[in-house]
Amino acid sequence: MKETWKYLFSPQVLSRGEDYYFADQVRNLDRTDYGYSAEVRGENTYEVDIYMNDGEVDEMDCTCPYAAKGYNCKHMAAVLFALEDSDFTEDIEIQNRETVDDILARLDAETILAELKSILEQDRQLCDRFYNKYRLQPTDKNEISRINGILDDLAYEYGDRSGFIDWYHGSDYVNGFLSCLDDYVRPMIDRGEYLSAFEVLKHAFYVVNTVEMDGSNGEHTDIAYYIEDLWSDILQKANPNERDEMHEWVEGMMSKSRNLIVGDSIEDMYYSQFNDEKYLIPILEETKERINDPNISAYILKDKLTLFKSVLERLHRPLEEYDQWLQDHRHISTVKEILLKEAEERKDINTCIILSEELLEAEESPWRKNELGRKLLRYYQESGNHEKYRETLKKLVLNERMPSMESIRTLRNLYNKEDWVPIREELVRKDRYVAKEIFFEEKMYDRLVNLLKQMPVSEAEPYLHVLQKDYAEDLLEMHISYLYALEERHGSRTLYQEMEKYLHLTASIPGGKKAVYSLMTQWQKKYPTRKAMQQMLINVMRKL
Repeated sequence: MKETWKYLFSPQVLSRGEDYYFADQVRNLDRTDYGYSAEVRGENTYEVDIYMNDGEVDEMDCTCPYAAKGYNCKHMAAVLFALEDSDFTEDIEIQNRETVDDILARLDAETILAELKSILEQDRQLCDRFYNKYRLQPTDKNEISRINGILDDLAYEYGDRSGFIDWYHGSDYVNGFLSCLDDYVRPMIDRGEYLSAFEVLKHAFYVVNTVEMDGSNGEHTDIAYYIEDLWSDILQKANPNERDEMHEWVEGMMSKSRNLIVGDSIEDMYYSQFNDEKYLIPILEETKERINDPNISAYILKDKLTLFKSVLERLHRPLEEYDQWLQDHRHISTVKEILLKEAEERKDINTCIILSEELLEAEESPWRKNELGRKLLRYYQESGNHEKYRETLKKLVLNERMPSMESIRTLRNLYNKEDWVPIREELVRKDRYVAKEIFFEEKMYDRLVNLLKQMPVSEAEPYLHVLQKDYAEDLLEMHISYLYALEERHGSRTLYQEMEKYLHLTASIPGGKKAVYSLMTQWQKKYPTRKAMQQMLINVMRKL
């Protein structure tokens, strides 16, 4: 296996993966059809798949939360270290060699204790993790301050002298930040120290909103999502008094959330994570007041109506109040859109048609009109209303700036020849590029040629093979005229390449070779000092 796989990991993740490998945490390493699979033990056991292509790592998967966010994790690195060591030149011997469990089984407790103490003394980070996980004493204010200091110092560990974290180091900073939360906050949650864990997360949230970081790869959001997951875990396990204290902080942060880099985390937490009735009732009243504001924007109204329904469901209340509000405000386009979505979910096609027709009539945006028209087409088709389907498609095609030929063909098939003619002529008048396609499809070649004479000569290229038999003279006239126009431009390599292309195209038209030779002979005599042009003409003559 090639060593280039190490470049897929940050130095810190690579180091931790190596530690896992040397601690014999890689188990059940097997060859597969796509590469290799293994299990890696940590606080949990994670499954890792390595996809190989010609001796190189092509793709990797792991079931750990860090890998689920799209990162290459320490468990993947651990498996690759194991592969590098065994290299699978023979049958995998890792299954048969003595394991850590075997060694522990034959050692006495005093030896194991001494060895563990020695390991912890040599690795400060491992010692901290061990201490936080197994200590009995609760976390005090000094310990919280120390952890907060570690989070602060990460900016200087991964950033420049001023603490700015550039694009290159952003991923490593995120890895370090999440590892710190794993090492310190998760053990607090496991020990039931929810308020202490929340205090650290408050500071972590402050750091991610104030750290000087490029952030163009979504580093702020990655950290915020991880903090949100921990907050959610804490709130589900905390007692009512603890939740009250947490709610007070979140409520106070609401007024600041819009000025924060990841302020959405606060709003999401406030509206979705506190499910006690005493928290939900004020949100319900606030939401009802907000949706009745006559100046509310369409976007916010839609968001607040979603919240209105969600809070009623979380309070286990019937939705009559929500449904009645929608019916009372059915004249509002946003409400119609919500009712339309609900009708779609119920597969109530008749209601979908009524709402879509009303929305389409009130809509002013051409793009939105087209979108609603396409929906109506689908509803009419599902309801079997062929007449409405035909009329709606006609309006869509005639109103679109450049309707697709697929839509035009569909529309044409819905009309007899006599009724189609006026529709076709209206389309032809609107856009000459659409007209060109229609003339070609309906074999109206006289009109097609006359139209092509008014357009850039390049527009004729797709039709040369069809038109050159009966319209060679017209095509030659168009192409020779274009070549004369090229002659008048200032000489350049690009110009001569264009000339060469159209000399060949013109020569391919019946009678074109003679016209091209005549033209090239003129140019050879007229422009003897244009060396590049003369060479181009010689090349064309040789090929012809």
